[in-house]
Amino acid sequence: MKTKQWLIPVMGLSLIVLSGILMVKDARADDFDYGRERMIEQLSERFNLNEDEVNQAVDEFRQERQNEMQARHEDHLNQAVQDGVITNDQKQALLNKHEEIRQEREKKWTKMQAWMEESGIDFQALKEYGVGQVGLGCGGGRGGRMGFGRMKVI
Repeated sequence: MKTKQWLIPVMGLSLIVLSGILMVKDARADDFDYGRERMIEQLSERFNLNEDEVNQAVDEFRQERQNEMQARHEDHLNQAVQDGVITNDQKQALLNKHEEIRQEREKKWTKMQAWMEESGIDFQALKEYGVGQVGLGCGGGRGGRMGFGRMKVI
């Protein structure tokens, strides 16, 4: 009987904490997108640079970083194979699944962009209200949206 007395409050508290974590994660993703845009604007203004060129440089840096992370991921998997934790076939299955998920996210992203164009909603105007930060819910650990970077508002 005593177990039931503390189980419900603990479950309730856990639910509240989890909800708070998820809300903070979503807020951080939106802040990241807005922060990136502001950073590009400020760098362009401060150093009298073309905003498109700064954006391109940031995108190139980001792509380099993603390539480094992918190489590191493959190195870790290779080490796991070498250590006998997984087989080479299992490593390849993990890499294939990772690529499959990445492609699915790209399809969703393309679909979202098409919808944004067709909707007639002025997302640029909504950004002032913090509403134009549309995401796909695929944020995940360490820095954001798993390869999408900032959403380009159409």
